Amino acid sequence: MTTSTQIGFIGQPEVASHQVRMQGLGVAREIPNRQGTGDFGQPDLKTRPAAAPRVRFYSKACRAGASSGIRRMTSNPPNRSNELRLAAILSAVGIVLLVTGSRFHGGAQPQDLQAVSTDYAANPHWHLVHLLQFLGLFAMLAGQMSLLSLIRERSDSSFAWVATFAAVVAACTYAANQAVDGAAIQYVSQAFVAAPEPERATALRIAEAVRHVEQGLSGLAVFSWGLALLLAGAAILLGRVFPLWLGWGALLPGAAQLASGISIYFVGFEHHRLGVLASLLCLVWTAAAAISMWREARAQSLVERLSPKSDRS
Repeated sequence: MTTSTQIGFIGQPEVASHQVRMQGLGVAREIPNRQGTGDFGQPDLKTRPAAAPRVRFYSKACRAGASSGIRRMTSNPPNRSNELRLAAILSAVGIVLLVTGSRFHGGAQPQDLQAVSTDYAANPHWHLVHLLQFLGLFAMLAGQMSLLSLIRERSDSSFAWVATFAAVVAACTYAANQAVDGAAIQYVSQAFVAAPEPERATALRIAEAVRHVEQGLSGLAVFSWGLALLLAGAAILLGRVFPLWLGWGALLPGAAQLASGISIYFVGFEHHRLGVLASLLCLVWTAAAAISMWREARAQSLVERLSPKSDRS
């Protein structure tokens, strides 16, 4: 009677080679059994390899995601130096515009509308001031979204996506706020100042109603900006594309803006000094982000110049 089992030394069966199939990556190849032999032809258990685990991906989406992740790791990232330089310049210009506009705003006690209405009504640069403030914050948020775009490209961070959305919401809400503050508030302030004594109470109530619209928009805009900064800090810390200190540094102004936004939304401008402190922290962080983006752009340009032409294509 014959058998298909091959007989090795001293009657021990010879161990055949085994096959490992990586079904998830579409690879199947033969791996010879390289186990050694000990005394009297016995298999050497010390050198016997462990059984290869079987990896299966049952979803085509998982296989596609794995292959795209491999391509992202192996392919050269695109050169974003020009975009980063533009983002850094926008951030710096935004700081200048926002500070310049705030310098000529006037009104040292925003919590008392009756006291500051005279300053608001007499300011000849009122519309220009708020336009500069809007353009300043718009430029700063544009630079921040460029930073988040690079983080999304390099690390596929979910925090970067949500932070970008929060920044867009902050820009839109701030635009509506500046429309009310830059046009409507001065109009009702002028109407209150010019109103005769019997009509001043009615004019003041109208001005306060418009002021409450500004209060709600301003609170939501500041809150959204603070949320965008907190999420940007988390994206920087987890993505590890930019220095970690930049991520930690975004948490403090983000938390300050959140607190200031909540305060403005619920109680008005009573704690306006908190808003001033939060704005200063945001300006400092934006300047630091501009410097980091400029350095990253310079590093990418250096790599581009030193890399061979075959690697660029």
